[in-house]
Amino acid sequence: MRSIYRTVLVLAALFALSAATASAALASPEWLVKKGGVYNVLTGATEIEAPGTFVVNDMRENEKLSCELTMMSTQEPGGIGKINGVAVKTCKLSGSGICESLAAVKMTDLPWKTELSKSSGDMRVGLVNGGSGTPQVQFECHTTIGNVLNVCAVNSTAMLENEVSPPNVQARYEGASGETECDGYANAGKVEGGLTFTHPKGTEGLEVVGEEYQWSVGSKAVKAVSKGVVKLADNGTHVSLECEAAGEGTVGPVRLGEETKLTLSKCKFIKAEACEGTPVVEALNLPWKTELSISEGEMLDSISNEHGTTGFSWACQTILGKFTDVCTGALSTSTENVTAGVDATFTNKKLSCKGAPASHEGSVEGTQLIEAPTWGTLSVM
Repeated sequence: MRSIYRTVLVLAALFALSAATASAALASPEWLVKKGGVYNVLTGATEIEAPGTFVVNDMRENEKLSCELTMMSTQEPGGIGKINGVAVKTCKLSGSGICESLAAVKMTDLPWKTELSKSSGDMRVGLVNGGSGTPQVQFECHTTIGNVLNVCAVNSTAMLENEVSPPNVQARYEGASGETECDGYANAGKVEGGLTFTHPKGTEGLEVVGEEYQWSVGSKAVKAVSKGVVKLADNGTHVSLECEAAGEGTVGPVRLGEETKLTLSKCKFIKAEACEGTPVVEALNLPWKTELSISEGEMLDSISNEHGTTGFSWACQTILGKFTDVCTGALSTSTENVTAGVDATFTNKKLSCKGAPASHEGSVEGTQLIEAPTWGTLSVM
């Protein structure tokens, strides 16, 4: 009767140390794993599990199969891989078709080949024939006329999104996944639900990246340093200040980076108001994770954090004692190639400052020069 072929297409600065030009540009999308605090492109076969909810909706027969399961995959360099097996925990049927209850579920023609791709700016993962036949799901159900075997072909893709916390990859079936064939009828079904590709055992994170927006270091992570000036202001207290900034971290692989240390020194007030002496300024919630993107033709480097918000705190002495201000916000920088490396200049300058009785708007400005002395001259593209 019905058929559930289903392509389980699953898988698939602030002194921001990240930008991209690739003399070693990737030829295809890639999986990255984080180990020892650094992301690198896969160098060999890597086991990756993907638990989640997989749903096949047979719209013609008004039957929907929903399974809680875990896909076991092996991913390799070049964005290719395979689903070796599927561990099904529970499945249930719903809908208004003739099925009364579920008898059995089977994933056939394993292993299924997986391929990463990029479409309309989205990273996606698709499933293709791995050599054993068309990937498919079969389910048998009880009806008033006896048991019926259902088989549906599913040729769709899932959209992939990198998560910050925890650092895994979400595979989600949505509108762009398209409709599928069920019971020999084209466009009679579709895949719904989603999976979470979790970072492998012994690693700290998992990412997918496309082939553009890369550091010139290409598919590896390289130690980098930054230096420049940071200016902070709190519009509520009317205090502003500036510091020399020196950062350490990594650039790469591809469009990723990380700021692990940021020292703010030789700080001085531009406008002190009630503050006296020398301000003490610190960067909050390091390390900061960075990622390149293109917006309106400009290369940007967004800054995020797995443990809290990004920003700064500063303190000064007043006649009433110590005063501390905390200014946080979503930070990003624009990037520009210069002779010595890459200049990163704050673009999203607004901060929320909490030091006085009420919160006030603040700002951050400044440019950092990012270099990789042990590698060579950096650039972005």
